Amino acid sequence: MFAFEASLRWENGNVPGLRGKLPVVQFRGNGAVALRLARPLVRVKLPAQGVVFIDAERLAGWIGRVIPRAVVPPPGGPLGAMCVECTGEGIVLIEPAPDEPAVARAAPTSRTAPGPTPGAAPAASPVATIDRRDEL
Repeated sequence: MFAFEASLRWENGNVPGLRGKLPVVQFRGNGAVALRLARPLVRVKLPAQGVVFIDAERLAGWIGRVIPRAVVPPPGGPLGAMCVECTGEGIVLIEPAPDEPAVARAAPTSRTAPGPTPGAAPAASPVATIDRRDEL
């Protein structure tokens, strides 16, 4: 993060499950946030009750009602040692890997995403993917 408007409320925190290894800043309200990046971020739309797995080192942020939590990545998959599972609804922002084009791939899963209401029956979890560049 490079700068943000004073009209925004902010709070420091961490992604749950990573014991402080992935700090985040949460912004609320109307205003702008400026990021200084070498390459444009990739945006992955997370549909309602969807789930996306992201390499923790590439997670740049999210917009909307996205709930992140650290999980163990599937064995033999394309993700790194730390993985973040994003559920909810919104847009997940991902830094493209330095040695590949700006494409994000979500790991396939047969798990179910939690429903919007605690105690509700889980729904099938669509996995979001993106196969083209999206600039902010």
